Amino acid sequence: MLEFPLNPAVHICSTGCVENQLDGARMERFFQANGWQLTNEPREADLVLVNSCGYTESLEQSSLGALEHLKKAIKPGARIHLVGCVPAINPEIAGERDGFRVIPRNLAALNKLINARVPIEEVEANTLPPDEEKVDRFRAAMISLKRSLELVDRASPFGLPRGLRQFRYISDDRAYYIKISVGCLGRCSFCAVRRAKGKLLSREPERILKDFDQGLAEGYHDIVLSADEVGSYGRDRGATLAQLLAEFLKRPGHYQIFLRNLDPEWLIKDLDNLIPIFQTGRFPYIVAPVQHGSPEILKLMDRGYTTQQAMEAFMLLRKEIPAMILRTHFIVGFPGETDEHFREMLDYALELKVDHFKVHEFSPRPHTRAALLPDSVPPRVIRRRARRMQLLGLKIFARSFFA
Repeated sequence: MLEFPLNPAVHICSTGCVENQLDGARMERFFQANGWQLTNEPREADLVLVNSCGYTESLEQSSLGALEHLKKAIKPGARIHLVGCVPAINPEIAGERDGFRVIPRNLAALNKLINARVPIEEVEANTLPPDEEKVDRFRAAMISLKRSLELVDRASPFGLPRGLRQFRYISDDRAYYIKISVGCLGRCSFCAVRRAKGKLLSREPERILKDFDQGLAEGYHDIVLSADEVGSYGRDRGATLAQLLAEFLKRPGHYQIFLRNLDPEWLIKDLDNLIPIFQTGRFPYIVAPVQHGSPEILKLMDRGYTTQQAMEAFMLLRKEIPAMILRTHFIVGFPGETDEHFREMLDYALELKVDHFKVHEFSPRPHTRAALLPDSVPPRVIRRRARRMQLLGLKIFARSFFA
């Protein structure tokens, strides 16, 4: 246990995904439950936590950049700690820096750090910090647009065009988040997140349903199921995601459920059970990251499905639930990706007929199989291909305005 002054203050800086933001919110509640004050000013804090993301090299560098910036801003005697994924994914680079202590991904280490009276295991966070506290101007603009469109949608007798409806599903502080699991069952050759999060650990369905009921009782209408990968939920407990969703649907009320990070492997395996659930209209969109359109590259990624299987699943969803917004992700520049492989991905993305896709530039992550593969793609080629994919994504997004 470290020594801190009376009435200590903590500043928490969270980077990366929504799951990381929720961990940051949980830490804030943990410190408040133990008598700490929260501060937005790092110079006023006795303890600063940088809740890091290491999914890609750029996100890792962003986290480490935040760490270096905050080290210069803190007052004499204050402590700064790196937590989150980076210490687990890339301990070598985290260990090269001084002035902070690395806390393992297991947040229970915080209990010992401050000699907690209320352990973090007893603390939950189901909402994000208010968006007004965020400094990301682009995200703030998107949330402002979302809320304006919500008003237009309610006032219009015709509803919003499909393209504009997508903005309504931007995650913000008006949604109620329920963490259903951590970790995954994946074996992706490029991903280091499992090194940080571990194998799948699903929460008990009773606790999840209790959270769901609490969210409805508090007046929330947008329920977001949060996990590193939602599709495999329950597989470590002899259950499935479809069974959990069916339990939600027994609850009456005005609500919709959002699924983040639904891996196509599990979408494909449970599609027959998921389609009738999706047809209830409670699930306005899903994000299922296909990652590549070349059969050869997808096999190297070791994603657990083929491009044809993913295509057939998306086509069936489009046919059976035409109103559902379908989104995916693609990675460009994976080792061995030739011009022909890239053309295959362009053609595949166009044929897939999703409403929107996100493009990631491949970056080798420590301790992954993909980092050891030969035939790496030059960075300038990766950037050029990413721009072409992004341009295609804009065209597909524009097309959705007329769907």
